[in-house]
Amino acid sequence: FTEPCPPDSPAEVCARGVRAASFNADGSRVLLNILRTPQNVPASLLYDSKTGRRLKVIDTPGASATLTPDGQGLMLNTFQGEIQGVPLP
Repeated sequence: FTEPCPPDSPAEVCARGVRAASFNADGSRVLLNILRTPQNVPASLLYDSKTGRRLKVIDTPGASATLTPDGQGLMLNTFQGEIQGVPLP
């Protein structure tokens, strides 16, 4: 599900290390928490798990994301220990 980071690439959406994965309730979507860019910015990649197609790239600086059971939102666990619910951008 992740794209390799070719040498000398700007690495805008390739995975620098999958940290966690979450699925919605019916398993049709999967969200991968990754570190992207050479600065290791936290981000999430949302995929259609049946087709493998990437649906969204979501920057989540300062947080780790989990996909909600309905697949329409995210639960963000900030690095300060707060939990926030947000709709998918």
